[in-house]
Amino acid sequence: MVHPIYLYYYLFLYFPTYFSIIMIMSHGDVEAGRRLEEELIKKYGSKKAAAEAMGLKDGSYWTTYLKGRNKIGGILQKKLMDAGLDVGYIMKGVRAAATESAAATLSLEQLRIKMKAMSSDLDYMADIIEKLSKSK
Repeated sequence: MVHPIYLYYYLFLYFPTYFSIIMIMSHGDVEAGRRLEEELIKKYGSKKAAAEAMGLKDGSYWTTYLKGRNKIGGILQKKLMDAGLDVGYIMKGVRAAATESAAATLSLEQLRIKMKAMSSDLDYMADIIEKLSKSK
C-alpha cells in the first residue's frame, strides 16, 4: 500500500498542472464564491468597499474565496453574518426568505394538526356533556 503523501508528491513532480487542479478542487466551492461576490457587490458596490467596511486589508482578501481555492469557514461566515449578508444563500444557495417560508408552512401544518386534534377532543367532551345532561 502506497502512503497518500507519496502519491501527492509523485503527482506534484510529474503532473504539476493536474496536481494544481486537484488541490483547487479539494478546498473550496466555486459556486459559493460566485454567490459571495454577488452578495458583496449587491450590498457594498465593490469587493474593495466590502473589505473596508468589514475591517479587512483590501479587496484582494476575497480572491481565494471567490475562485473556490479556500472554503468559507466559520470565522468568515460570522463576519458576513455580522455585516448583514445572507450566509445561507452564500453557502447553500438558499435565500433566508425561502427558509423562513418553509418553516412557516411547517408551523402552519403543525397548527392544523393540533387544531384538528383539539376539535376532536371538544366533540368528544360535548357528547359526554350531552349524555350527562340527558341522564339527569
